Amino acid sequence: MFTHITSQMDLFLFLGIGVLSGFAISLVVSSIKLPLLGFKLPSVVGYIIAGIILSPSILGIFHHDMVNRMDYLSDLTLALVAFIIGSSLRWEEMAKVGKKVFVILVTESLGAFVFVLLGVWIVKGDLILALIFASIAPATAPAGTVVVLRECKAKGILTNTLLAIVGLDDGFAIVIYAFSIAIAKMLLISEESAAQTSAAVFGWYKMLFLPMLEIIGSIVMGCLLGFILALSVRKTHNREHVLIMTLGMLLVCSGLAHCFHLSLILCNMALAMVIANAFPRESYRSLQGIQGLSPPLFVIFFVLAGAHMKLSLIGKIGTIGMAYFFMRIVGKFIGSYGGCVASKAPDVLRKYLGMALLSQAGVAIGLALIAQAEFRGYVRYGTDLGSLVINTIAGTTLLFEIIGPITVSMAVNKAGETGKG
Repeated sequence: MFTHITSQMDLFLFLGIGVLSGFAISLVVSSIKLPLLGFKLPSVVGYIIAGIILSPSILGIFHHDMVNRMDYLSDLTLALVAFIIGSSLRWEEMAKVGKKVFVILVTESLGAFVFVLLGVWIVKGDLILALIFASIAPATAPAGTVVVLRECKAKGILTNTLLAIVGLDDGFAIVIYAFSIAIAKMLLISEESAAQTSAAVFGWYKMLFLPMLEIIGSIVMGCLLGFILALSVRKTHNREHVLIMTLGMLLVCSGLAHCFHLSLILCNMALAMVIANAFPRESYRSLQGIQGLSPPLFVIFFVLAGAHMKLSLIGKIGTIGMAYFFMRIVGKFIGSYGGCVASKAPDVLRKYLGMALLSQAGVAIGLALIAQAEFRGYVRYGTDLGSLVINTIAGTTLLFEIIGPITVSMAVNKAGETGKG
């Protein structure tokens, strides 16, 4: 609607419109109390709605070029989210739920994988296609979860377990993705040509080795930078200096993650975990400074997330999209419940953890883009596979990004952990 006017707008004007619009709509949304559920909608939903309204799909005030130019702010926000998560993962707290977290992490991820695999396979009768979609299903978005927990001032075993799982989830999701895509490529190659067998073997080792190298490299680099930051913070008592050093190290960590193709989330989370456990006082001071920056960044992050969404994609997800959407929800619920039972976790986790693990965003889109590139040269699917995967994941992500924060808020309210932080 306004694209011809806004194409010449300044970047700062876009940011200002985004922050103020997101804030204004969030005030309206967060004042709405759902009568059947007994709690108000989280502000994150308002931020996303603001982005959708400003996006090319509706008003067109945010056009695609400008949205893409502001993606660096999304990376900075994810670095802050990872730092906040890592700072909350203290060994004394994790010791209470340590084994439980690992068991639940595995079962909820595999639950989403298995149920989406079965759902898409039954709907389409195509095992390779089912493997591709199932490989993307485990990934969970941490940003919306963290913002809702902070807004609810949540504290308790559900909150601690949830933070640990969403922080580690993406790393484990990448491992599942690597194995699944390797198997899918083996099946495709065995169908198409025996002459490509040598390439298949190379691809197998490549698909298994590189993700493990990415995860280990991310953790090692984050730990090293965490020690450097902690030692630096220890030598100063000036709050402004602490903020400058912490923000600077997060930028360095994120930049190195991009340069070496490592996980930005895992790098910054490892950095924060080192400080939180080895230097708790320094961790508190660093976190205190960073949290002052986070509210406006969270607003623009979710406004941009909404601006990226295309409402037209919802109508294109079809039977595969419906199978992916509903079976992922079922898999997360059953997987997390099974993990809680197996690890003898408290009843509060069995009842409410599954509904807090539904958000899905950037990592899923990233994996979909990688899958599009990985299968581009295969005769069986041609270019159709890429558009099918991207449209389906983008469409379902739009739904998950809206319902995910709502179900997190619902979970901590029902668990009685709201207002205790």
